[in-house]
Amino acid sequence: MEAFASISKQHDFYKLVILGARGSYADDLRKLTEELHIASKVHFPGFVSDSEYQNLIKNSSVLVMASSDEGFGLPAAEAEYFGIPTVVTEDSGMQTIFDDLYVAQPEPTSLSLKLEEAISKTKTIDKSTEVTRQWTWLDAVASIRNFITQKAI
Repeated sequence: MEAFASISKQHDFYKLVILGARGSYADDLRKLTEELHIASKVHFPGFVSDSEYQNLIKNSSVLVMASSDEGFGLPAAEAEYFGIPTVVTEDSGMQTIFDDLYVAQPEPTSLSLKLEEAISKTKTIDKSTEVTRQWTWLDAVASIRNFITQKAI
């Protein structure tokens, strides 16, 4: 949230969508958006339908997975499929599964720097063209299975 707040002044047209937050956690995050003066730029839809989720991912400029407990990284696979830059924290382990990630330390300054880099890349992506690399759920599962198998040996 703090990383987004630090870049939102320069990138006023960007919005932040927080998926999956609910209950007291969502309340705490909403309070933080007010403290950081970004409440009008942040949306909390909670858990969404599959079609809404896919639409959100597909139309995103950048995906941020600032979580150390994201299990399989399927949002990163989906973002890769659509050619959307992804920012992750180094403690997530996602960089061992996926290429082309923006890997930040799990703190606001590092996240905002990586977010800036990803935004710069986003500006060069032409979303009107078809995705040339076809990444499927099967590819994601195979990649994760391969990684787990290699680490188990």
